Amino acid sequence: MRPRASRWVGAAVGVSLVLAALAGSPGLTPAHAAVAADWDAGMIITDTALYDATSMTPAQIQTFLDSKGAACQPGTAACLKDYRVTTTTRAADAYCGPYEGAADESAAQVIAKVGTACGINPQVLLALLQKESSLVTMTKPGTGSYQTATGFGCPDNAGCAAQYLGFFNQVYWAARQFKVYAASPASFTFKAQAWNTVAYNPSPACGSSSVYIQNQATASLYNYTPYQPNQAALGNLYGLGDACSAYGNRNFWTLMVDWFLDVVPVTGITLSPESLALDAGDVVQVVAIVEPANASDRALTWTSDDSSVATVSTAGRVTAVSVGTATITATAHDGTGRTASVTVIVSGCVRGTPALPMSRFTLGADMTGDGRGETLAVDAAGTLWAYPGTATGAFDHACRLGDGFAGIQVFGPGDMNSDGKADVFGITPDGNLWMYPGTWAAPLAGRTQVGSGWTGWTLVPAGDLNGDKKADLLGINVRGDLYMFAGKGTGWFLPRVQVGSGWSGWSLYAAGDLNADGRADILGINARGDLYQYTGKGTGRFNARQQAGWGWLGNVLAAGADLNGDGLADILGRNDTSRILYYYQGTGNAHFARKVPIATDW
Repeated sequence: MRPRASRWVGAAVGVSLVLAALAGSPGLTPAHAAVAADWDAGMIITDTALYDATSMTPAQIQTFLDSKGAACQPGTAACLKDYRVTTTTRAADAYCGPYEGAADESAAQVIAKVGTACGINPQVLLALLQKESSLVTMTKPGTGSYQTATGFGCPDNAGCAAQYLGFFNQVYWAARQFKVYAASPASFTFKAQAWNTVAYNPSPACGSSSVYIQNQATASLYNYTPYQPNQAALGNLYGLGDACSAYGNRNFWTLMVDWFLDVVPVTGITLSPESLALDAGDVVQVVAIVEPANASDRALTWTSDDSSVATVSTAGRVTAVSVGTATITATAHDGTGRTASVTVIVSGCVRGTPALPMSRFTLGADMTGDGRGETLAVDAAGTLWAYPGTATGAFDHACRLGDGFAGIQVFGPGDMNSDGKADVFGITPDGNLWMYPGTWAAPLAGRTQVGSGWTGWTLVPAGDLNGDKKADLLGINVRGDLYMFAGKGTGWFLPRVQVGSGWSGWSLYAAGDLNADGRADILGINARGDLYQYTGKGTGRFNARQQAGWGWLGNVLAAGADLNGDGLADILGRNDTSRILYYYQGTGNAHFARKVPIATDW
């Protein structure tokens, strides 16, 4: 028996009908059956379980109805899994958001939309429908079951109110009522976080007990159905108790436990690494962490949005196919829609073994798309190589960019022609300046002359000096005058502007952003081997110098790139005597970690 405390909170259905729904319906043997010892009269469900309006999508609800109603055949009305109804638009009020009515809505759509509008868990509405009318599993439904589907507005001692009849009205007003209970808890009999007298049966002779109701969700359930199961009802959890047994809240609880509460949905997916810069033919395993650890279904579906660039196996193993960018996505199999993605950039790197020692080297902007700078070096045979940056700063492999670079001063200024790929500049012995368009660490495209008269000049690819998002250059002439050449974004430059003097005898290096202020900085080493930083003003000019080190005589320095992807500029240094190449990880404000050897015979 499930009478109601108020005239407008629903009526009971027959006990035999409810028990048939719980124990006798085909396909309803619980996979994880509720256990009477777990019943807690003071905590039937959590507040989260009542108010989680996002627990199921319309598609998931439909799948659930199809499964639970598999044995249903139409009676005088369609089965709930096939039921469709025209709904009416309801404006938002103090308890529910707006509901936009529509023609021919499925029962799953109604349940989902009402849950969203009123902030009530669709799982609660499904259990309520089953508890009140057995519609979820009914094998031959009639029209009357839909008229009073949730028992709302149908008190035990009177007929049902006409304005609440019909499936949509029943679901909407029942969901809204749970929000009414929460909005005005003092106006109803049962209250959260308080001791309440809860009867076992409408008959006073059956007695009652004092229950400390722990939360609002449980208080709301008692206000909707004001009885608790007695020991006889709990002793035969899926059957009949005795003459004093009431089954409403017991049946609701067993339905929630059997159907939903043992199912732990996926709440998040984390993929590692977050991005991949690969060469064609590389194979890398992406590791997925599914949360929570006890999710019921931890399986993932892996997809690539461009299998011509990169493919992925059912286990998350990524294979680089050809030059380009692809997104690898892992999607939770449990229907929650949780996803995580990895961006894969495939370069056309041609690997090889350089002829050591290196005649010159410098640092360049990111050429592979992984957010790390590269080391550019010309070997003893005049071949130009790129060493892609790694998370540790150490070298991984070398990519052959081109031949014939003996005698050419090479620089890595970034994306000079605005095509999204970092380029290479070179000054030939005759003083001509050439741009070699980048192709994702593949062999460089054909060069284009972008300047002349650079004989005797020192070129410094300093990044974006004036804040216009275009890469610029600094140049020191034979007199020691410092000029800025503002980039046009086409490979060409605006007329030079003098920004300093007195640089004779200095070695000047691009430094990236040393102090994390968003402006490009430079480093300079004087004739004594003292190292200074010059922080950029964002105008092409620099603040007063600050000493950042000493003892750099006899070393070749390369700076201006973030080699490990941590957002701070790093430097490389080669000892001219030992030919050992060292990595100095940037720690901010022109400070660097202790040097780490990363190559020999350079």
